[in-house]
Amino acid sequence: MDIEGRRDELLAAARAVREQAYAPYSRFAVGAAVLDEQGRIHAGCNVENAAYPQGWCAEASALAVMVAAGGRRVLAVAVCGVAADPVTPCGGCRQKLREFAADDCPIWITDLTQLRAHAHPGRTAAQQLRPPTPESMNNDTITATVATLRHRLGALQPRVAVLLGSGWGPFAEQVQGAVDTSYAELPAFPTLAIGGHAGVLRAGHIGRVPVAVLAGRQHAYETGEPDGMKGAIRSLAALGVQVLVQTNAAGSMDPAMPPGSLMLISDHLNLVQRSPLFHEPGDKRFVDMSAAYCPQLRAQAAAAAAAAGTPLSEGIYAWVMGPQFETPAEIRMLRAFGAQAVGMSTVPETILARHAGLRVLALSMMTNMAAGMDAQTLSHAHTLATAGATSARAVATLTAVVQALELPR
Repeated sequence: MDIEGRRDELLAAARAVREQAYAPYSRFAVGAAVLDEQGRIHAGCNVENAAYPQGWCAEASALAVMVAAGGRRVLAVAVCGVAADPVTPCGGCRQKLREFAADDCPIWITDLTQLRAHAHPGRTAAQQLRPPTPESMNNDTITATVATLRHRLGALQPRVAVLLGSGWGPFAEQVQGAVDTSYAELPAFPTLAIGGHAGVLRAGHIGRVPVAVLAGRQHAYETGEPDGMKGAIRSLAALGVQVLVQTNAAGSMDPAMPPGSLMLISDHLNLVQRSPLFHEPGDKRFVDMSAAYCPQLRAQAAAAAAAAGTPLSEGIYAWVMGPQFETPAEIRMLRAFGAQAVGMSTVPETILARHAGLRVLALSMMTNMAAGMDAQTLSHAHTLATAGATSARAVATLTAVVQALELPR
């Protein structure tokens, strides 16, 4: 049998079955395919469970399929995974392969597009069994995320990422030629658990601008940590995104901005005094935030809103941890500090984006007057209801703003 001549077919089978992987715990999908003595190809993917890491590896799955079909000898193996290092079989899978394969059986290691390495069961180093560092794990998930997106998007190269907060979700419907990818399929992206955040990346065009629209963010109050969007934003930067446009729902502390008003963020107050850059190595973590919200982008956004006939205020956004709403005393303090709006997001993502070299633009939708400024009882349901009533005008404004952005060629 011409084993070498079956290589491309085997690689294609491993890549295809990787798409079916069930990896909700590691978010790391792997596919494998084996060629048996009858010339048949059998494929399997990794399957995890709540006892992770005691799941079922892709190579073991492929072997189980082969045995169930009556195969008893492995002539060649292909493994597909996306990481900084080639994804070789673990020690347990090497042992399983040696039950059915000779020591010189070829193992072809691939990612989504190209062959990465060529190994054998009898002398394959199980690279993923090295104790990983947090940095290497982060890099691997970002590498895998970028590879997945490039595979899905083909020639489409997003230049602008738009991060949608509560009430801004309908903006995703404006994307032309949309290609959707669930956050669950992107290892560096977070799991979301808050109403109004769909957890889908939609890529396409807003007018002439190629975009990646992120339907939802993870908030610091969900985990107690402000770095929930770190992997997502770094993946976007690695993908070639240049600008992050953020949106949020906020409480107004300015009587001139009633619910339904839109505000361009000119600066922020990090009241929480937490950073998503804690534990980052090296001097790059000392990020200059003096122009966190790009003045040129703000000017372009203001001009676009004016041309669309939409009043657009400008002001300072105060970040609080939440999830509880603020007290009237806290609002008086924030107003004395000079803030015009208050919310539970945006600031960590701005810090991450600036650290990644992205320019940032941010818009707030006022969904309520802050505590003590009127008689309204605050709730997330009220936030979503007000946002829904304002959504059409907000989406139209955001569409005009994104279309007007001037990007380097």
